[in-house]
Amino acid sequence: MVPLGRNHQGWQFHHFDHTPHTTISGTTRFGKTVMMKVMMTYLIEHHPLDAQFIIIDLKGGLEFDRYKNLQQVKCIASNPVETLYALKQVQMDMKERMDRFKRQGWSNIVDTPLSQRLFVLIDEAAQLTPEKFMEKEEKKMLAQCQSIVSEIARLGGALGVRLVYGTQYPTSNVLNGSIKQNADLKISFRLGSDYASKVAIDAYGAETLPSDIKGRALVKTHKVKQVQVPYLAHDEMWKRIGGYEIAKQTVMSNETGEDYVHLG
Repeated sequence: MVPLGRNHQGWQFHHFDHTPHTTISGTTRFGKTVMMKVMMTYLIEHHPLDAQFIIIDLKGGLEFDRYKNLQQVKCIASNPVETLYALKQVQMDMKERMDRFKRQGWSNIVDTPLSQRLFVLIDEAAQLTPEKFMEKEEKKMLAQCQSIVSEIARLGGALGVRLVYGTQYPTSNVLNGSIKQNADLKISFRLGSDYASKVAIDAYGAETLPSDIKGRALVKTHKVKQVQVPYLAHDEMWKRIGGYEIAKQTVMSNETGEDYVHLG
């Protein structure tokens, strides 16, 4: 469980075993990345042995790179090449889990004795969208990334993989059908248009959120709620989870020379 925010009804929480995947939309500087950090901090603080993270920080690694040595963080990707490699590792891990589930006769991780969950956090997913001006190979690489993310959204939930998919630009190209339909928790901070709100949460309203209050968001599962998301600065975050920082050994490298720790 993670806190989503507070409103006049009290604190609102989300249980990832009930709803595995989440989309988070919102104009820059209104709280989208902070919310991802709140989720990560809360999960590590309360489930240090059971929460694992693959973080795809497509803002050049500026937001999450400082957390790369936490024992719960398996790898951080900061560009499309690293992202494709990281996503292929998730894909391989899912295949291994699926084979194990078949052998054990399991269909959903919530009905097994397994307590570990793998969270795939993607901050600024619009960077994975192929553009007309790109070279053919770059387009192909981004299309592969999108395909694997869609596979995680379709199949990962039952296997214990939780997708948190964030973007500043909620368009139909960025929030494709597989991701949107399989993410039953949709969160949106302020957006610039009613069209963007409709894409993000299947409802209007995010465009009318106050422009002078950061962290105000709409949360939608079966209905829409407005909440104020908790703010968490880096210093406070580090007080809570910095004790899990370790010196990591390199156990494998990809073809570009970046080093990664194999999924546990």
